[in-house]
Amino acid sequence: MMKDGGGVVFITAAADRYNVPNYGVYASYKGATEVFSRYVAKEYGSRDIRSNTVAPSGVVTDFNNGAIRNNPKLQEMVIAQTAMGRLAEPMTSAASLPSCAVTTLVGSLVSGSRQPVAPMFKGWA
Repeated sequence: MMKDGGGVVFITAAADRYNVPNYGVYASYKGATEVFSRYVAKEYGSRDIRSNTVAPSGVVTDFNNGAIRNNPKLQEMVIAQTAMGRLAEPMTSAASLPSCAVTTLVGSLVSGSRQPVAPMFKGWA
């Protein structure tokens, strides 16, 4: 059980916003995480418990055997979807977490939101 007045930050991904070959299960899980976060926000809002998700864009990591890092065609596809025209580095994404955590955990009225992490996706601001 959570204490009243708390908050939770879920980590999701941009993969649920566009089709990436062979990522159906992963994208479905991330989409379900966003839906669950919205339900947590609604169902626990009366207890002043907030719930938000952070959605990093394509990040150059070892995930899935470095799929993005090691695949120039996948990099091009992901980069084409970002407004800033580049991939994120792990520290770029990690640097955004404190601001989302503060927004979620320190009495904010923001709850049930999805907060994309730079580089922003085209048309999603």
